[in-house]
Amino acid sequence: QAQADSPQALATIPTLDVRADIEPKVKSIPRQVQKLSDHTTLLTRTLPTAGILYADLALDLRSVLDPISEIPLVPLFTRMLTETGTSEYDAVALRRAIGAQTGGLSASALATMRVSHVISNPEDIVYRLIIRGKC
Repeated sequence: QAQADSPQALATIPTLDVRADIEPKVKSIPRQVQKLSDHTTLLTRTLPTAGILYADLALDLRSVLDPISEIPLVPLFTRMLTETGTSEYDAVALRRAIGAQTGGLSASALATMRVSHVISNPEDIVYRLIIRGKC
């Protein structure tokens, strides 16, 4: 903008007082844990989402990638999931169909340490393919 805002205009900008406006106590959101099989656990939380379903799917990459040297290819794969076409849709049509029928779909890779926070061998690192969507 060419000139500074007037004091009257600046006074209309909402402000946030960290001590007065933000509750200092962290809210805990309960979750339900359901074991579906030896390798599958379902975690759910009941939240006020106005009827929108938010879903995250975490797939263990160690069980599908052999050798482990294929892990660096996962980011390329995640982009291909959402940025290339299919046998029925080209890339643009696929993005439009996802946008029209869902609230969005994304894929990403996650590498993190196990809860122990100690890395003594490669098995202590968890590799996941995360697919996130809402509808």
